[in-house]
Amino acid sequence: MSALSAAPDEPFGPPRRAAERKLAAVQRAAPDFELLFRSAPSLLLVLEPSAEFRILAASDAYLRAFRCQRESTIGRAFFDVFPEKLEGPRATGAGSLRAALERVLVSGSPDALNSPVFFADGRLGYIVHRLD
Repeated sequence: MSALSAAPDEPFGPPRRAAERKLAAVQRAAPDFELLFRSAPSLLLVLEPSAEFRILAASDAYLRAFRCQRESTIGRAFFDVFPEKLEGPRATGAGSLRAALERVLVSGSPDALNSPVFFADGRLGYIVHRLD
């Protein structure tokens, strides 16, 4: 019984008021994680855990920062979209980024910019690449 009513609580029954119905609908709805990921203010990529590090998903912020279109980025190898520049004033340090991604691939341990995501069976499923 609720402290405010003489009737027993109905935790799984229909809500009695419109506001309660709306709240119940919101609580039942699963979050749209793709929308949340895309809308995150962080610069995020989801990479396939393979030697090519194929781009599987990208936040809108990442695409804006690098002036990329989703259609021309998703499905491509990371270093094809963002080629390594090892020399000169515009050197990106991509060699060290490749090495960091490969360490995550081999060890399954996170580093400063790359976090592994595992499937329920323990296999490495994704690598989340984040820029500050």
